[in-house]
Amino acid sequence: MSTEHQENGNAHTHAPWQLDRIVAELRASRAGSQQSRKEKGVHEMPSREALHAILDGLFALLFPSHFGRPDLSDEGIDYFVGQTLDATLRELHIQVQRELQFEARHRDEHGSTRARAFEITRDFAAELRLSDTSSHPQRVREARR
Repeated sequence: MSTEHQENGNAHTHAPWQLDRIVAELRASRAGSQQSRKEKGVHEMPSREALHAILDGLFALLFPSHFGRPDLSDEGIDYFVGQTLDATLRELHIQVQRELQFEARHRDEHGSTRARAFEITRDFAAELRLSDTSSHPQRVREARR
């Protein structure tokens, strides 16, 4: 079976995604998750709105000149990045904790999800850096001089 076909005159190559298997596994996971939530009264899953805000915060702190505030000065950019990082990590911690609590209830596990959520969030924050160092706030200021 060919993995290429014509669509609007363009040839497209399709990867063998194994959609049937993936969709079936997602269905089973969804069904188990819904049943567990009903049985255990779990209602606080991660918030879609909060996850969007987290992504917006990450874009803003990684690319403050483009996705941050339009009125950022050379002097204020680090403060903006620091404040945005703090607010974004606090919200991320809450959402990670919600997911861990949900998973712990789903598996009948007990323990400190708050501490584990903090570790996950801290480890994530430690990896935040750009390979293109020209976007780093200190280097942006130096380049503007």
